Amino acid sequence: MGSKVTIDSSTMMNKGFEVIEARWLFDVNPSHIQVVVHRQSLVHSMVQFKDGTIMANIGPKDMQIPIAYALNYPTRLENRIEKLDLFEVQTLKFEKPDLEKFKCLKLAFRAIEMGHSAQVVLNAANEVAVKKFLDKEITYTEIPRMIEKALDNHKVIPLTSVEEILALDKKVRDELMEEYIC
Repeated sequence: MGSKVTIDSSTMMNKGFEVIEARWLFDVNPSHIQVVVHRQSLVHSMVQFKDGTIMANIGPKDMQIPIAYALNYPTRLENRIEKLDLFEVQTLKFEKPDLEKFKCLKLAFRAIEMGHSAQVVLNAANEVAVKKFLDKEITYTEIPRMIEKALDNHKVIPLTSVEEILALDKKVRDELMEEYIC
């Protein structure tokens, strides 16, 4: 997966970004988006409909299948990945995420509530914090603290162009890199 993705997975920031994506890609109110922890890694997505039914994408613990499907949509490709045996699985377990333990996920929900520019700040701050952690300049527990501080210091502004988004991203990165020089 790579170092950055591994860190984002461990802090659950990857799920925070997925919540932001779902909010904007599907125009879903954040109060209707729920993060579910499923350590078996067999359920890749779920959607609950108005009538209460849930449709789930369940498959082997291998991201090659959803990636291949995304790249070849609507065609499903044959592969050599071992098929999922539901008799072997027997049960599926789901948990609520601990938002105090996984503060980055909580910060993603906060950024959505704050406004669009806060989501740019969240991403930029996360990029800098993870890089600084990987470069051994900050500790793992400082990642969410650094992101939270960036959000605390941000005054939400309207963003009307890609240029404004990129400028805000650069400003946040530059400020954090300068502030956290060791």
